[in-house]
Amino acid sequence: KGLRRHERQETSTRTHSPTHATATMASADAFDSQAEAATPDTTPRAVAARKFFDSLRLWPTDVLSEHASRRPCPVCNASRSLVCYDCRVPVLDPTLAERLFPAVELPFAVDLIKHPNELNAKSTAVHAPILSPAHAKLYDFPDVPTYTNDGHTVLVFPSKDATHVRDAPIKNLRKVVFVDSTWSQASRIVSDPRLADLPRVCMDEAITHFWRPQKNKPDTFLATIEAVYHFYNQWARAHQPEGRDEHEFDNLLFLFAYQYRLIQKHYREDTRKHGNPAFVLNRNGFIETPAAANEAADADAAPALAATATSKGP
Repeated sequence: KGLRRHERQETSTRTHSPTHATATMASADAFDSQAEAATPDTTPRAVAARKFFDSLRLWPTDVLSEHASRRPCPVCNASRSLVCYDCRVPVLDPTLAERLFPAVELPFAVDLIKHPNELNAKSTAVHAPILSPAHAKLYDFPDVPTYTNDGHTVLVFPSKDATHVRDAPIKNLRKVVFVDSTWSQASRIVSDPRLADLPRVCMDEAITHFWRPQKNKPDTFLATIEAVYHFYNQWARAHQPEGRDEHEFDNLLFLFAYQYRLIQKHYREDTRKHGNPAFVLNRNGFIETPAAANEAADADAAPALAATATSKGP
């Protein structure tokens, strides 16, 4: 969610650090080993996140830092870095954007309905139309289409009447609809008459690696682009033949992985924050900082840190 908060600092750091490209971005295959060696954070969340991102087969993101300077959006002319979250397009030259950004092919379309309280700059839903423009559309509620129960469209929402994706008769699926909102805001959208007739499907739980989790909610409350990624993978495992490419949807998380490393770097290097143990604990282990690494490495402190992280909200 959102590059805006870190764009200005990222641009400044990039200008003054010739090693920025290799020290801060996720590579195509794994996280940068130098960064890991500098902050050997062993908190469960950090380890899980590292393993997850290492398992993805992503387009290289390290080169993005070379082109992260702000420039006008070709649609609205606003100053943006890499992408315009309002217009949902790259701000780079089209030829360069085509070379740097993957174009993700999806087996069926995805519509995302964004709650008006979700800021564009912080919404991961905007990643989908940027990375899969031929298949993904983002609508700002209440400006949404009218959906009908045509047998080819489903709403992903974990209600009591939802059918699991592996059991749903959706082999002829043409479109899947997601809601981009907090849990408390979702009912306003899913109860709207234009979506109310859609059959609902749910999926297996997955652990979020989002750095801004919802307060007082479990780890299984995913960022929207994480939910889209996991849904397509679970659908494919249930309805596609064996031998498929297990990494075919990985690049849905291309910008998510880029932002993860960018934000981790921001908090690791910001001495105003990373020296504050309360800040580390309030972040619930999602931000890798030297303070978190030191706590995790201390045999006496680790149990207390783990207990606090599971008992307190972010």
